[in-house]
Amino acid sequence: METDISPAWGAMLPHDIARFGEVILDPAERKRWCTAILIGGLPYIWRELAAVPRQLFLDRLGVSPGDRVLLVGEGLEGIGIGTEIMGLVGPSGDVVTVDFMERVRDTAMAGEWPQWAWPYTEEYPDEYFDAVAIFQGVAHSEDWAVTGRELMRVLKPGRMIVLGEIIFGPPLSAVIRQDVHVTYVFTKIWEAIFPPGATFDDMPYWSPEALTVAFDGQVEDAETFVWRGVELFWGRKPRPVD
Repeated sequence: METDISPAWGAMLPHDIARFGEVILDPAERKRWCTAILIGGLPYIWRELAAVPRQLFLDRLGVSPGDRVLLVGEGLEGIGIGTEIMGLVGPSGDVVTVDFMERVRDTAMAGEWPQWAWPYTEEYPDEYFDAVAIFQGVAHSEDWAVTGRELMRVLKPGRMIVLGEIIFGPPLSAVIRQDVHVTYVFTKIWEAIFPPGATFDDMPYWSPEALTVAFDGQVEDAETFVWRGVELFWGRKPRPVD
């Protein structure tokens, strides 16, 4: 059995190994369990811990019965956000859903950062959707100026685009560094999963400020909301000037 030990895991003493078994020295086993700890929590977080920002996301989307909505993100079925939006638009409406969670996981587990150009609206005509909802997928566009223009193309004038994410990246890294216990626990999880030298600062991340710049001139009444690792951005597609 390979027993490569990273710095944080190397702090485990012989009596720790005796207590938990030599299986904890196996990098593959550590990666499996630490990955299970780090991922899979979105339904719990969005349903229990971030219920208020979740409702704010839905409120800002501003959908009504009969509306057609584009919903893009991760873990959408488990979180239940698509079902909620469908309840708002009713049987006469439609929710077009794109869930790329497994692509994100496969890419990250292969040691690559999960960001790419989004092809999800190429088949739709101009002004097709009454609302665009990006729910837990903000980090995975490689260029929000480009993605934003395409999403604005398919959005009707006067209607809303809303982006929401429970973030990784530098803001989380800053919180982790504030307490040695949190630093130690997250370092062990991180070292078990990702290549040497990678840090939370390297994770794909679009800050509210970066999104505001990317959408400059594309939306009006842009606003942001930040709360305990949850970040929202929303804006309205301008109506044509008479």
